[in-house]
Amino acid sequence: MTRFFLALASGTLRHPALSDIRALVDATGQQNSAHAPETIKKRSGIRGPRCKRHAEFPRLTVNEDIGAKMMISRYAALGLGLVGLTATPLFAGGPVVPAPEPVVVAPAPVVVASSPLFAGGYAGAGIGYAFGGSDTVGVRPFSDDVGDVELSGPMAELHAGYRWQQAGSNLVYGVEAMVSGGEISDDIEGSADGVDFDAESKMKWTAELRGSLGYTVRPDTLLYGFAGYTVGRSEYTVSSDAGIIDESNNMDGYVAGVGVERLLNDRWSLRGEYKYSNFGKDELESGNDLYRTSNTPEYHLVNVGFNYRF
Repeated sequence: MTRFFLALASGTLRHPALSDIRALVDATGQQNSAHAPETIKKRSGIRGPRCKRHAEFPRLTVNEDIGAKMMISRYAALGLGLVGLTATPLFAGGPVVPAPEPVVVAPAPVVVASSPLFAGGYAGAGIGYAFGGSDTVGVRPFSDDVGDVELSGPMAELHAGYRWQQAGSNLVYGVEAMVSGGEISDDIEGSADGVDFDAESKMKWTAELRGSLGYTVRPDTLLYGFAGYTVGRSEYTVSSDAGIIDESNNMDGYVAGVGVERLLNDRWSLRGEYKYSNFGKDELESGNDLYRTSNTPEYHLVNVGFNYRF
């Protein structure tokens, strides 16, 4: 700011408006110079100071008085010009208010619903092992039981089904049919009231129709539970000196379990299951009607398999 005023006073500052101000100042100086003789005449008749207080200040000569007034007039014109120069933007357009920066609103995230990877028809196969079956062989009217037949053994299965899954949903539900075959069996020897008995139980094949409900813990991993109807071919034999029971019939019951399935690609997947099968109860009698027993086959089974999606 100090440099600005020094440049303004010395005449080195260049600005179109200042040119007009300097022209006005020069004109004012010329007018004062033109009236200088008249001023001298008027000043020549002034007397000395009227009091001692005024006498303390040295009196200016006529030329000094004229020069001082010319200097005051010049700086006054420069000051007025400066005020006009600085005020021009205010009167021209008013105060400059900075435009507010535009508010950038981030777009809402686009939620893309995941495709239903487990929906549709499928077919597959698997192998498993049955264990933990318990069937008590009781022969009545004998008071003692012969023992427990514990069904176990390998089994292979074929299955096919259809599942539904809504886009963006983790719930998967469906139906499945399965047929199994293998060697699930057990045999025992025992006695009841001193009579020797041999007993054997087999489950030759089974068929299931079940519904399932699952949840995808990951897009490629499904946890599910299932329950449904099952039927199987049972062979049951008890023999002794008191008579023989030899029955082969179809028995039905229920099946329930849980499973997990993992996608390998868009067509193939692996799965593992645990299930419990119960085929109810069937009353049997010996051929000579001397004793009777109950066939109650049941077992647990774990299996692994694969699915192919159509």
